[in-house]
Amino acid sequence: EVDRKVVRTAGEPHHIELSAYSECIAGDGEGLNYVTATIVDKSGNVCPNACNRLTFSAEGSAYVYATDAGDQRETETFLRPDKKALSGKLVCCVRSNGTKGEAVVTCEADGLIPATITFKCV
Repeated sequence: EVDRKVVRTAGEPHHIELSAYSECIAGDGEGLNYVTATIVDKSGNVCPNACNRLTFSAEGSAYVYATDAGDQRETETFLRPDKKALSGKLVCCVRSNGTKGEAVVTCEADGLIPATITFKCV
């Protein structure tokens, strides 16, 4: 039997998808979570050439601490809520603010449908 893999070429960037490293972090002001934003087309295929500037915001029990895409050529500080994606991805470090409860993280960019993810701070 032949193992056949399907390769799909991404279409135009359409929306953002978010995933969090953890569903729950310490709510003591020291807990960190890493939220990855991925730029995808209408079918959910990663857009590997997308370099949109993404902006993160957080509400509730956490705040945006830093962002980074891993681009060694980038000179912007990590300690800002926005940065350009690299290969369709950007990571946001979110820190608990010392209160227990729910943290809601949103990511948006011009021309893309935004995304929101929620996790707990305990």
